[in-house]
Amino acid sequence: MQIKVFSIPTYSNNKQTEELNKFLSSHNIIDVDKQLVTGGDNAYWTFCVRYLSGVNASNQKGTERIDYREVLDEATFKIFSALRNYRKQLAEKNGVPVYAVFTNEELANIARLPEISVGNIKKIKGIGIKKTEKYGEQMVEMFNNEMQ
Repeated sequence: MQIKVFSIPTYSNNKQTEELNKFLSSHNIIDVDKQLVTGGDNAYWTFCVRYLSGVNASNQKGTERIDYREVLDEATFKIFSALRNYRKQLAEKNGVPVYAVFTNEELANIARLPEISVGNIKKIKGIGIKKTEKYGEQMVEMFNNEMQ
């Protein structure tokens, strides 16, 4: 992980703002902390950017696909496939893209659970309370109805 700090006056010239935007769009950003600093007649924004070094953001988006058939064992992949079907049904029902329901990574993590329950789904990274309330309960219900 690397850190880079940008300081941009509140009367910002476009060059400094463009430099920050270019940097943000070309790196894999972990997070950005911003602070307004004032002192006398001067005021400026500081942006502390934490990013992964050697990783270009444009190279990461959509180029690395995971073949879950190779990553998961046969039984887990069967559950994963069933979950994908339920996700597709939920997405169509709610008029949203499938990844808005759950990503493939989230589905793989659900498939790996010893027991698929709303409580366990909440513990998976990337799945928050709202997503669990909106889709998790329905997903568990669909899964339990099919697997019994």
